[in-house]
Amino acid sequence: MHGGSPGPSGVVGRVRGQPYAAPSADRRPDSLAPVLTSPRRDHVSAVVVAFRSAPYLAACTQALLAAGVDDVVLVDNNDDDDSDAAAIRALCDASPGVVRHMKTGRNLGFGGACNAGAATATDADVLWFVNPDTVAAPGSARTLVEAMRAEGYALASPLLTTGPRGQETIWFGGGTFDLRAGRARHDLLGAPAAAAPTTPVECTFLTGAALAVTRDAWAALGGFAKEYFLYWEDSDLSWRATQAGLRLGLVPAAVVWHAEGASSAQDGDSGRSAVGYYYHARNRLLLARRTGHLLGWAAGAGLLATVKPVTAALLKERSGRKSVAALRGTLDGLAGRHTRRYHASTAPRPSAQRQ
Repeated sequence: MHGGSPGPSGVVGRVRGQPYAAPSADRRPDSLAPVLTSPRRDHVSAVVVAFRSAPYLAACTQALLAAGVDDVVLVDNNDDDDSDAAAIRALCDASPGVVRHMKTGRNLGFGGACNAGAATATDADVLWFVNPDTVAAPGSARTLVEAMRAEGYALASPLLTTGPRGQETIWFGGGTFDLRAGRARHDLLGAPAAAAPTTPVECTFLTGAALAVTRDAWAALGGFAKEYFLYWEDSDLSWRATQAGLRLGLVPAAVVWHAEGASSAQDGDSGRSAVGYYYHARNRLLLARRTGHLLGWAAGAGLLATVKPVTAALLKERSGRKSVAALRGTLDGLAGRHTRRYHASTAPRPSAQRQ
């Protein structure tokens, strides 16, 4: 999940219905050509983490197969119930050998569950981590991977839209990670889908809602940092990738619809649970420590983002439960504590687990 306050960037254009046109070979940086170079068709494995996600799984999985993935790993990340098991078994039975069930045995958090699912996708050249409440457009997996090859992207995201059919707005149209203030921004959030860029866009932050990563990059980065459990693990991965000299990009010709409304990505969302407030506040500051910017994020340019979860929770809920959770998360983040304070059963609804 991204952690931060997204906002528009001013990039405009048209995207719907346009095929991706790869740049000519002489425009590609030679140093980045090895990212995806095999002449064979790349094997794409989708990894979907399910946590009480049964209502979403059929539409998500069927769309992924139509998008061109070679197989789907459905990671059952429930530890105290079997609410997703029946839906997952039905999908596996319908597509034996193509859709696979991976049971974690306990809630590993989003990053840990993604890592576990990726470990079973041994044939993958590209891993595509997709939220269960998404619907990928037909052919979008192939469009995404072809653009990654052409542009030299090690990590990439499709254009993510939300809203009613014919009235879609942009949920993720590229991302910017502000290292000085500790903010991860969704560019063009809430803008009409027609305002999306028409060509790939270099990014410094990619949301984990539909994140594609080459196998080599995934291995080099070591996957998601599982200590975050929930929120900010995609910001951490994006930061580590840029530090390693890898290229990140948005591929707007590949489109994925996301059930989460644009306003839900904002800090202080009224739908966020107490556990969500805790991890959102804590993990931002844990990442600040990792990047060496704790002072700036906590008291300098990032001060507003540090206090916002607590104040937003106070405004949203009279009981104070969420504001206390946000305050505890802030204090634990400042202290560098990774201890989980909330039982997994209180985790946010599936559509809120990935910003």
